[in-house]
Amino acid sequence: MFAGGEVLSARLRECAVAVCWRQWHSLAAIHLVAGRPSGRSIVDPEALILLTLSVRRLERRVDDQLRWWAEEGSSLLSVQRMRSLLKLYPTSLRHGVAAFAAMATDHGDMRWATLAGGASDAAIGRPEKRPRELQLLEPSTLMLRLRAGFGVGAKADALTFLIGISSLLGERAVWASAATIAEGVSYSVASIRRALSDMSLARLVETSLDRPARHSVSVDDWVRLFRLDEAPGVNRIAEGGPVVPAWRFWAQMYAFLTSGLEFSEGLGADDASAVVQASRARDLFERHRRVLAWNGIEPIDPRLFPGERFLDAFEQIVARACDWIEREA
Repeated sequence: MFAGGEVLSARLRECAVAVCWRQWHSLAAIHLVAGRPSGRSIVDPEALILLTLSVRRLERRVDDQLRWWAEEGSSLLSVQRMRSLLKLYPTSLRHGVAAFAAMATDHGDMRWATLAGGASDAAIGRPEKRPRELQLLEPSTLMLRLRAGFGVGAKADALTFLIGISSLLGERAVWASAATIAEGVSYSVASIRRALSDMSLARLVETSLDRPARHSVSVDDWVRLFRLDEAPGVNRIAEGGPVVPAWRFWAQMYAFLTSGLEFSEGLGADDASAVVQASRARDLFERHRRVLAWNGIEPIDPRLFPGERFLDAFEQIVARACDWIEREA
């Protein structure tokens, strides 16, 4: 067994649980009453559900959050996007997704029936307290606010990406192609292109004359529309304007986190040689390499770590990724 396997697994568990709670606290606006810091980035709700299902066995208290959201917030989730994201995550999460879908169906959101299959909502325990009323108070809930206002689908999510990526890059407006937006939000290019065409016609989005066309929004306009500068506890930049939460590719990042957690926990029970384990770690890294680059995490050249030496390199990658996740969530 890889000597650092237990350390690797412990670091991934600690990170997954910490970021899970921080993002749920953003949705529940717990920082307003508990003095916690507000969220730094836009919460991706489908990704958060998948991450939470991954850490349930480590932190059973998150069952309360899952049931609360199934009862109060499932209508703001995209069933189709959940299907798409599931392809990025370990197959072991499918049972948990079915249980969540059963809860949402049981509370009247019949869109989830196809994902529920024959699962029972009893698979996720009953909450200790009555679910809280849903209030989207923090700027980090921007994706959900746009969905509440414009409907769940490609339009709201494309707007979220364009606003959030501008904030990430420190610009008032960033131009992006339909293909870039589609990859970021995990929709088909065709659906994003149709959504952008409609929003361009409505003058919600600016579209360039380039080929392929690029699209942009004015961050300042959306700040005023959603009154982000009035949000409780919002931070401000030097010029006096609000800091808009950044887009952080959480769906893909959590896929790396959950896949890495499953891999690391398998090291202790695996009789495979170090070379085989290193090969599996390398495959996992290559599958998720791009999202690490998207988020600006310091790269490691895998060619410098041949054979079983890549296990040590993978431990470094995980440490850097976890430090970044905990800082930016």
